[in-house]
Amino acid sequence: MIVGDVPPAYMPGDDVRTPYEALDGYIGAMEEWIEAARKGKPVAKLIPVNVPANPANAEMLGGRLKFLDEKVLPLLQE
Repeated sequence: MIVGDVPPAYMPGDDVRTPYEALDGYIGAMEEWIEAARKGKPVAKLIPVNVPANPANAEMLGGRLKFLDEKVLPLLQE
């Protein structure tokens, strides 16, 4: 389960074995949502995010994910 100042998501245990894999998968899934939201494409088949899929929300989420990717994810590799 990923929670915090980002949309919550459940990452199935069968797909991930470590905290690093869980967070990396979460970031990847959210990046797909961000890309679709920026381009105005449908997000119904992507990870659920409880805000409208628009460029402004994509940018806000993108900033949070950048922090997780640059500052938190490397700590989990060790």
